[in-house]
Amino acid sequence: MVNHGVSKACKECKKRRKKCDATRPSCNRCLRSRRAFPGYEEDPGFVFRNYGVISSGSHRASPVDSTQVPTEVPTEDSNCAATVSPSNLDDAELEALSVNTFFADFCVPSRDRLLSRGFLDGLEPLVDHAGSSSDISKAVRVVALAATGNRNGRSGLLVKAKHIYGDLLRSFQTSISNPETANTAESLMVAVLLGLYEIIISNEGHPGHHTAHVRGVSAILSSKNSPFDLLGGMQLFQLNNPILLKEPLKQAQDVGVLCAPIVNSRVQSLDSILLKFNPIFYRANDLLSGDSQISESAVRQVMEDALSLETMFATWAASQTLEWKPKTIGRSSRNSSAYGFCCPGRIDVYFDLYVAAVWNTYRKTHLLMLDVVFRCKKWLGLDMASHTREEREAYSLVEEIVASIPFHLSSDPTSCLTEDTGEGTERLPGKPVGGLLLLHPLWVVTVSSVVSPKMQDSMRDCLAWIGRNMGIGQATLLSQSDANLPFQYIAEGHVLMWAGMLIHPV
Repeated sequence: MVNHGVSKACKECKKRRKKCDATRPSCNRCLRSRRAFPGYEEDPGFVFRNYGVISSGSHRASPVDSTQVPTEVPTEDSNCAATVSPSNLDDAELEALSVNTFFADFCVPSRDRLLSRGFLDGLEPLVDHAGSSSDISKAVRVVALAATGNRNGRSGLLVKAKHIYGDLLRSFQTSISNPETANTAESLMVAVLLGLYEIIISNEGHPGHHTAHVRGVSAILSSKNSPFDLLGGMQLFQLNNPILLKEPLKQAQDVGVLCAPIVNSRVQSLDSILLKFNPIFYRANDLLSGDSQISESAVRQVMEDALSLETMFATWAASQTLEWKPKTIGRSSRNSSAYGFCCPGRIDVYFDLYVAAVWNTYRKTHLLMLDVVFRCKKWLGLDMASHTREEREAYSLVEEIVASIPFHLSSDPTSCLTEDTGEGTERLPGKPVGGLLLLHPLWVVTVSSVVSPKMQDSMRDCLAWIGRNMGIGQATLLSQSDANLPFQYIAEGHVLMWAGMLIHPV
């Protein structure tokens, strides 16, 4: 029997008969499961004297291990968030835990490197190797403080992150000015982390300057001395910095960023579709913006170019391996609303968050293609009956995105299968990285003209939930229907997500 007799376990773990980690001043198991921490029973001979606050110096706080989760939640690759709303911790204690909490909440280790890249998978060993005084260590601290402060409403931590961020920008500028240190994996990750910081703290008054860091990422990936062996992936990043293009892009045969690392002729890289679609999309936006006179032939050509990608989209989805395909675990109840994101319908799970994110990138890009066709048909004045195919396909794609939401945002997607009876069913939000990877697919649904207004509103509500519960400021910004944000702003934020998938432990 667990935690009976003489024990250092906290009262809550004793009551639940769980193995307590006995972390002081608060049990990490209780923190991660969002349970009220009742304290420790201090028997004679086992008295804990808290003589001072936790130091945030060079010695790290005890790691918040994301694999040590309550047994009610699956332990393998658990999506349970390490961060909580810890009213019993002061700012100094939260700061001491922030870096390890960030690693637990935003880094996704690859379960199988032949199938998945993970997300920020090699970041922690990269930081350990670089040392506490390095730019990358400071960048992690900036993002960690911002994420903890934003999620828990601690303005003091946000102010501290802002000050470190300002100093780091000057240091990083010096680093990337040096040819010997500019094009390294460390420099790339610093740029990614600084962009992630901007995404976390963005709001109406400060939409964020992550686009500047995207250009830094693009420059590093596209440089002659880049540490990354990417061709298709490099071209994808170059699209966000056209100045770097010295010659027309060639179709690469190498494995790109947006596909499984395994070289498999049956798996077509999504990069190749994006490379073809991006110029069509921007040309359509320019034509249909209403700012200039356009010809019917030009609109028809754009529509035909978009439709020409239909086979590529269909081939990509059909050619994925069994491990990559989503698995339906059931359907959610119409009354299952405890989270605010469990929409009625089926619930799908995936190999991991990386695979789920790639699928949603395919879906949002396919949805954008259908939107181009829909808008062109509308401009041409074609019979509304001709829109039914696009609307039917769009409905299916949106249904698949919605089915992936519990996997991204819940610590246990199966909890969305049960009805909300109001009897205290425990449902834990997932790691913030799930919300981060879901931002841009959800936003595309909210602005697509081929999607119903009711579904658009539902996805805005989901974005608002991510902003409130996961502390990601850009989610709140994207949830606002009057936020007139350029598509490039959104696309460049998505690029940062994929750049975070380019490293792994060696």
